[in-house]
Amino acid sequence: MDEVLMATFDGPGSLARIQAVPRPKVSDHAALIAIGACGVCGTDLHILQGHWP
Repeated sequence: MDEVLMATFDGPGSLARIQAVPRPKVSDHAALIAIGACGVCGTDLHILQGHWP
């Protein structure tokens, strides 16, 4: 696979984007980890909504 998926957002009030990007090069002393699942803290949701600077 030459690409991996990456999720980003541009700041409070913006929508998250999932996009395919080139697979990063991994050095001999590093690892590329596939995430199977993740969670979001309630505070993160408030930050995304712009409640904190």
